[in-house]
Amino acid sequence: MNTAEVTLGQARGAWLTAQGLCEPVGGSLWGMVAATGWLRTLGGAEAYLALRARRPGVTVVEVNAALQSGELRVTPCARGCMYAVPAAQAPWGIRFAASLARKRMLKELAKAGVTPDERERLAARVLAELTGAPRSTDGLRASLKGEIRSLGELGKKIGISSPLPSVLRLLEFDGGIERRPITGLDSERYEWRVGQGDPFADVPDEADTIALTEGMLRFWLPQAGPATLDEFAEWSGASKKDARAAAERVGVRSVTVAELGPAMMIPGGALPAQEPDPEHVAFLGSMDNYVANRMVARHLVAPGHLGRPASRFGSGDKPFAEGGHASGRFVVRGGLLVGLWEYDPDAKLVRWGTWKEEDRRASMQSCADDLGAMLATELGHGMVFSLDNVEDQRGRLGRVP
Repeated sequence: MNTAEVTLGQARGAWLTAQGLCEPVGGSLWGMVAATGWLRTLGGAEAYLALRARRPGVTVVEVNAALQSGELRVTPCARGCMYAVPAAQAPWGIRFAASLARKRMLKELAKAGVTPDERERLAARVLAELTGAPRSTDGLRASLKGEIRSLGELGKKIGISSPLPSVLRLLEFDGGIERRPITGLDSERYEWRVGQGDPFADVPDEADTIALTEGMLRFWLPQAGPATLDEFAEWSGASKKDARAAAERVGVRSVTVAELGPAMMIPGGALPAQEPDPEHVAFLGSMDNYVANRMVARHLVAPGHLGRPASRFGSGDKPFAEGGHASGRFVVRGGLLVGLWEYDPDAKLVRWGTWKEEDRRASMQSCADDLGAMLATELGHGMVFSLDNVEDQRGRLGRVP
C-alpha cells in the first residue's frame, strides 16, 4: 500500500493547528499544555510567551497560580531538560529523564569520591529537613552546613562542586521530593517539598525504556505530527532503537511530506489538508515548540530566505539552508518565519521587523504592543534565559530587520 503524501505547506498547516496557534485554546491551563506541548523553561520569559501565543490575554498571575497549586509542574523531562508540564504527565517526564541520567549521575558521583553511604545519609538528612517545611536549595545548604562537603578539585573536573544538587535530583527521580518555582517560570530558583504518595504507580519501570519512550511519543506526536522519527528522537533524547520500537507499538500512521520525507502521525489522525492562512500572524518566543520540534528549520522558511543567517544555540550563526535547529524570537506569517522581534529593555517595548516589506501586516504591531505590555508590566523584563542580561538584549536588537 502506498504511503499517503502531503505537501510541506499542508504539514505547516497541521503544525500550526496542533500547536494551538490558529485558534485560542480554551479550558484549563494544564489542558492547553497537554494539548499543545510541554513548555521548555529556560529561566526567562519564553514559557509565558508560548502560553500567550496560544491563549491571548493569559496573565503571568494566572500562570503562576497554576504553578503554585500544582496544576502545572516544573520537572526534568525530555532530554533531561526542564519543562512545565501538566501534573498528571509529570511522573512520565521525570521517570523518562531518570532513565536517561541516573546511571551517568551515579558514575560521576563515584568518580568524585562520593560513596553510596554518603549519598544515602545526605538524602535522609534532606528528607528530614523538608518534613518540617519546604526549603530552597540555598536554604537546605544553609541548614545542613557542615554536613555537605566540598568535592574539591576532583569534583571541579567532573563538574560537581558538592553532592547536594545530585542528591536532590536523585530524590526527585525517586518521587521522594518535588520542586516548585519560588517565583515563576522566569527563574531557575526552586523550593523543594516532600513528595506525596507514589507518583509512579501508573508509569512503567525505569528500566523499561521502550515503554517509557512509547509514552513520550503518545504525548508528543499529536501536537508535533507529521514528524520524522529523527525529530522525535532529537526532542526526547531516546535512542533511535527505542524510538523505532515505540513507533511500532503506537502503530503510527506513515505519511510522506514533500522535502521532509517519511513521517509519522498519530493513528487515526486525519491527513493534513489545508495550508496555513497567509494572513495568520504570530510572535513566538525562542525555543517555541512550533520551531523547536523541527530538526531542520528551513522547512519553516520560504525559499527566498534560506540564505539568511539563523542563530543556533552554542554554535553561532549558519544559514537556514544548511539545516539544523534555529533559535530566536520569530515573527511568523502563514506558518513561515518572516522576521524577528526583540524586547527593548530601555524603551520597554517590542521592536520587530520582517525580512521583506511585503510580509508586514498591521496585525503584527498589535502583537508587538501586547507582548511589550506584558513583558514590561507583568514580568518586568524580556530575558530569554536565566543568565540573559540587559546588554545581551540590547545586542540582539541589532538582529531585528
